[in-house]
Parts: sequence; C-alpha cells; structure tokens
Amino acid sequence: MSSRFEESDNFAKRSPHTFYIFWVIESASYPFADLNTYNGVFNWTMTYRLDSDFPRPYGSIVFSPNVSAKTAAPKNYAHGKTKLAAWFVSNCYTISGREHLVKVLQTHMDVDIYGGCGTLICTIEESNECREMLEKDYKFYLAFENSLCVDYITEKFFETIKYNVVPVVYGLGYERTQIPKGAYIDVMDFASVQDLASYLLYLDSNDTAYNEYFRWKEEGYKALEGQHEVYKQTFCDVCERLHEAEDRTVVDVASNDGVHVNKSGQQFQRPMIKEKYRKVYNINEWFATGQCISPNNNEKLKSFVHGKYVSHEDMKSELQKLPLLFKPKNSTDDRPT
Repeated sequence: MSSRFEESDNFAKRSPHTFYIFWVIESASYPFADLNTYNGVFNWTMTYRLDSDFPRPYGSIVFSPNVSAKTAAPKNYAHGKTKLAAWFVSNCYTISGREHLVKVLQTHMDVDIYGGCGTLICTIEESNECREMLEKDYKFYLAFENSLCVDYITEKFFETIKYNVVPVVYGLGYERTQIPKGAYIDVMDFASVQDLASYLLYLDSNDTAYNEYFRWKEEGYKALEGQHEVYKQTFCDVCERLHEAEDRTVVDVASNDGVHVNKSGQQFQRPMIKEKYRKVYNINEWFATGQCISPNNNEKLKSFVHGKYVSHEDMKSELQKLPLLFKPKNSTDDRPT
C-alpha cells in the first residue's frame, strides 16, 4: 500500500491469500487520509519507523573495517573551506518551523540558502555538482526536517553525510539509529539557537575540534543512501516473511480464489496465509497518535525555534510526550501479535 490512498479502495473482502501492507514514506504530520478508515485492515507495516514490521529508512550507516583509513595520516577536513553553513530547501513553510529557526540562526552567523526559499541557485539537475561544492566550500549543512516525527530522518541527512561536511540536524530519532553520535550536531542538544550558533562558530575557529566530527569515517563506518543500496533489503525481507507465512498444509485447489491460471491455461494453487500471521493494526493509533511534535501545538518548541531559551530539562519533558522516542530501536511492544 503506497502513501497515496484512492477513494475506490475497498478492503471489505479480505482474502486468506493476501497480505495488506501499510507502506508509507511520508511523515505522520501530514494527513493524507483518515487513517481510522483503515483500522483493522493492514497486516504489516513498512514505513520509516524503526519499529515497523519492515523498516524502510531513507538511508543507513554500516560498519565496514577500513584498514587504509586507520593507517593513513590524519586529515584536516576544514582545509580549504571558506564558508560556514549552507541549506538547500524548496519548502518554505513547514510543520517543524525550521524556517523560523534558520531565520534566527542567520542573526548570529552566516547561512547561505539555496533554492526556492533563498537567494542562491543550485538546481536538481546540478545536484552532484551542488554536493561537491558543498563539500569543498562549506563546513556545515543544515539537515532540517519538515516534520518532527519519531524516526523521520530523510535524505536531507543521508545524502549529506556521504560528503565531508558536518550535518546540523533538526529531527527526532537519531539516537535510535546506528548513526554514530559524533557524526552530526543535534539542534535539540542546545538550549537556544544562539547557543547552537556559538558552538558552530567555535568549531569554525578550531580545526581539531571540527575534525572530530569525521572520526567515525576513519573508524570504518560508511553511509548508505537511496533505493539501490537500502530499499532493496526491505523488499527481500518482505519476500522472506511471505514464505514463512505460507501455510503449505492447506489444500484449496477447488476455490477460484485460491487458484491462479497462467497464460498457458495451467492452474496452480495460491499460498494460504497461516492464521497466526493474520494480525491487523489499529493503524491510526500506531502511526499517527503521539508520534510527532510541532511549534504549532507546543509552546516550548515554538519559543525555541523563535530564538528563546528553553532549558534541557524543559525540552526533554516535552519530548517525553512521544514515548516511542525513548524506546530501544528494536522494541516491538507496539506491534500486534
């Protein structure tokens, strides 16, 4: 099931031969349908959430020992960089309020904005050249998500981290992933946007401290991004689980619903799904309830993105309203059994 729901979709007739998979890659902040309509419909989930039956992230970090990197002389990643921070963006009004955060950040330091929300141009057709320019000229990239939902970490981060530039992230769930903590700077670790700017300016003046954010690469970690390297594993997992769920003891050749006819007119039995695999989700509660936070409905976060001071304790208290955020990444407590 893709993230586009059609009015004509009819799940009233459920076949014992068919799985329904809730397949969504957009954040839970953006309502694409009344999910209550689909409660009790889907057997499995395939989303960006790490507790999905089939997690489908936008990218991943893998560990692959790199002997040559470990034995090479230390590299100064700051060498030749003449600019501070860049942001590539086309969506200027977001639920996360990232545009307000950047506006405040610009009062404390230089931020170059490319795309429809800024004055600089770097087109999709020039994307590779843009990333190479980013790596050559800039020390930081603002990987700010349009939604603050648990585990919603998009290509904004994974496309950037492949290059030698430090991502500054504004999102939720990084600590639940395999991404090394020292690979990025989290906006939420600071009590104010001014404090964030002060830290970035400190790193700009201290190459040794700046280079610490690249140590993970020299220790053997590698970033994977995109359909070819990441998504294919998700579909392999689906195929494997489908074979596990097949009930080969059931004979249903007499049923038209249980028989396929190929182009040669030959009939063959459709696999029957084992009863224990026919679980269903309250999909609205699982996907949408208590998964996101926004300045539009949270006064502390609103104050923060507009440049006000919010203590770590107060911000953590607000984030604790999203209980999944503090569960281990392999937790399956919320999956139906």
